[in-house]
Amino acid sequence: MRYDAAARQRRGLPARPRPGSPSRAAREAVLERDGWCCQRCGRALAGAAYSLQHRLPRGRAGGNAPANLVLVCGSATTPGGCHNWIEHQDRRAATREGWLVPSGIAPEDWPVRRHDDWALPGETRWAPCLPHPLQVDPESRWAA
Repeated sequence: MRYDAAARQRRGLPARPRPGSPSRAAREAVLERDGWCCQRCGRALAGAAYSLQHRLPRGRAGGNAPANLVLVCGSATTPGGCHNWIEHQDRRAATREGWLVPSGIAPEDWPVRRHDDWALPGETRWAPCLPHPLQVDPESRWAA
Protein backbone atom coordinates (compact mmCIF):
# COMPACT_ATOMS: atom_id res chain seq x y z
CA MET A 1 0.00 0.00 0.00
CA ARG A 2 1.33 3.44 -0.95
CA TYR A 3 1.97 5.91 1.86
CA ASP A 4 0.10 9.20 1.38
CA ALA A 5 1.31 11.92 3.77
CA ALA A 6 -1.16 14.52 2.45
CA ALA A 7 -4.10 12.17 3.06
CA ARG A 8 -2.86 11.54 6.60
CA GLN A 9 -2.65 15.29 7.21
CA ARG A 10 -6.18 15.86 5.87
CA ARG A 11 -7.40 13.34 8.44
CA GLY A 12 -5.53 15.22 11.17
CA LEU A 13 -2.80 12.60 11.48
CA PRO A 14 0.87 13.53 11.42
CA ALA A 15 2.71 12.79 8.22
CA ARG A 16 5.51 10.28 8.57
CA PRO A 17 8.69 12.32 8.86
CA ARG A 18 11.28 12.02 6.11
CA PRO A 19 14.94 11.49 7.01
CA GLY A 20 16.36 14.88 8.00
CA SER A 21 12.92 16.23 8.93
CA PRO A 22 12.21 18.04 12.20
CA SER A 23 11.92 15.84 15.27
CA ARG A 24 8.49 15.15 16.70
CA ALA A 25 9.32 17.51 19.60
CA ALA A 26 10.29 20.34 17.20
CA ARG A 27 7.18 19.74 15.08
CA GLU A 28 4.91 19.83 18.14
CA ALA A 29 6.64 22.97 19.46
CA VAL A 30 6.03 24.79 16.14
CA LEU A 31 2.41 23.63 15.92
CA GLU A 32 1.77 24.89 19.44
CA ARG A 33 3.71 28.15 18.99
CA ASP A 34 1.84 28.87 15.74
CA GLY A 35 -1.55 27.84 17.14
CA TRP A 36 -2.28 25.35 14.33
CA CYS A 37 -2.77 28.30 11.93
CA CYS A 38 -0.98 29.19 8.73
CA GLN A 39 1.31 32.04 9.66
CA ARG A 40 1.03 33.62 6.21
CA CYS A 41 -2.73 33.62 5.56
CA GLY A 42 -4.15 32.81 9.02
CA ARG A 43 -6.07 29.69 7.90
CA ALA A 44 -6.86 27.18 10.68
CA LEU A 45 -4.96 23.97 9.93
CA ALA A 46 -6.34 21.38 12.36
CA GLY A 47 -7.28 18.51 10.07
CA ALA A 48 -5.95 20.31 6.96
CA ALA A 49 -2.81 19.86 4.88
CA TYR A 50 0.12 21.82 6.28
CA SER A 51 3.89 22.08 6.09
CA LEU A 52 6.72 23.30 8.23
CA GLN A 53 8.56 25.82 6.08
CA HIS A 54 12.34 25.90 6.55
CA ARG A 55 13.07 29.63 6.32
CA LEU A 56 16.75 28.92 5.75
CA PRO A 57 16.49 25.90 3.44
CA ARG A 58 18.01 22.60 4.51
CA GLY A 59 20.16 22.66 1.37
CA ARG A 60 21.85 25.80 2.72
CA ALA A 61 22.45 24.32 6.17
CA GLY A 62 19.09 25.40 7.57
CA GLY A 63 18.34 23.36 10.64
CA ASN A 64 15.22 21.84 12.13
CA ALA A 65 15.05 24.05 15.22
CA PRO A 66 11.67 25.72 15.80
CA ALA A 67 13.29 29.13 15.26
CA ASN A 68 13.93 28.16 11.59
CA LEU A 69 10.48 26.64 11.04
CA VAL A 70 7.13 28.29 10.29
CA LEU A 71 3.75 26.59 9.95
CA VAL A 72 2.10 27.24 6.57
CA CYS A 73 -0.83 25.73 4.69
CA GLY A 74 -0.44 23.30 1.80
CA SER A 75 2.76 21.80 0.49
CA ALA A 76 5.56 22.97 -1.75
CA THR A 77 4.22 20.77 -4.54
CA THR A 78 0.48 21.46 -4.26
CA PRO A 79 -0.80 24.65 -5.96
CA GLY A 80 -2.96 26.97 -3.91
CA GLY A 81 -1.27 26.80 -0.53
CA CYS A 82 1.07 29.28 1.07
CA HIS A 83 3.99 26.82 1.06
CA ASN A 84 3.73 26.57 -2.74
CA TRP A 85 3.58 30.38 -3.02
CA ILE A 86 6.73 30.71 -0.90
CA GLU A 87 8.70 28.13 -2.86
CA HIS A 88 7.48 28.65 -6.42
CA GLN A 89 5.32 31.73 -7.02
CA ASP A 90 7.26 34.76 -5.77
CA ARG A 91 10.50 33.89 -3.99
CA ARG A 92 11.64 37.52 -3.99
CA ALA A 93 8.51 38.65 -2.13
CA ALA A 94 8.72 35.57 0.13
CA THR A 95 12.28 36.54 1.02
CA ARG A 96 11.38 40.19 1.58
CA GLU A 97 8.54 39.10 3.90
CA GLY A 98 10.83 36.71 5.80
CA TRP A 99 9.40 33.36 4.70
CA LEU A 100 12.80 32.63 3.16
CA VAL A 101 16.15 33.82 4.52
CA PRO A 102 18.71 35.16 2.03
CA SER A 103 22.28 33.86 1.87
CA GLY A 104 24.63 35.42 4.37
CA ILE A 105 21.94 36.28 6.93
CA ALA A 106 21.01 34.15 9.94
CA PRO A 107 17.32 33.27 10.45
CA GLU A 108 17.37 34.95 13.86
CA ASP A 109 18.29 38.23 12.12
CA TRP A 110 15.62 38.08 9.35
CA PRO A 111 12.08 38.77 10.68
CA VAL A 112 8.84 37.46 9.22
CA ARG A 113 5.95 39.72 8.28
CA ARG A 114 2.94 37.84 9.61
CA HIS A 115 -0.51 39.20 10.36
CA ASP A 116 0.71 42.67 9.23
CA ASP A 117 3.39 42.81 11.94
CA TRP A 118 7.09 41.92 11.97
CA ALA A 119 8.25 39.21 14.36
CA LEU A 120 10.95 36.59 14.83
CA PRO A 121 9.95 32.98 15.45
CA GLY A 122 11.41 31.65 18.68
CA GLU A 123 11.35 28.26 20.30
CA THR A 124 8.01 28.87 22.06
CA ARG A 125 6.70 32.28 20.96
CA TRP A 126 6.95 35.00 18.33
CA ALA A 127 8.98 38.06 19.36
CA PRO A 128 7.76 41.38 17.89
CA CYS A 129 10.54 43.36 16.22
CA LEU A 130 11.39 45.78 13.43
CA PRO A 131 12.20 44.52 9.93
CA HIS A 132 15.81 43.98 8.92
CA PRO A 133 17.14 47.11 7.16
CA LEU A 134 17.44 45.20 3.87
CA GLN A 135 13.76 44.28 4.02
CA VAL A 136 12.76 47.94 3.79
CA ASP A 137 15.74 49.63 2.06
CA PRO A 138 14.47 50.77 -1.37
CA GLU A 139 17.93 50.04 -2.84
CA SER A 140 17.92 46.46 -1.56
CA ARG A 141 17.16 43.66 -3.99
CA TRP A 142 14.65 42.39 -1.41
CA ALA A 143 12.75 45.66 -0.94
CA ALA A 144 9.39 46.21 -2.62
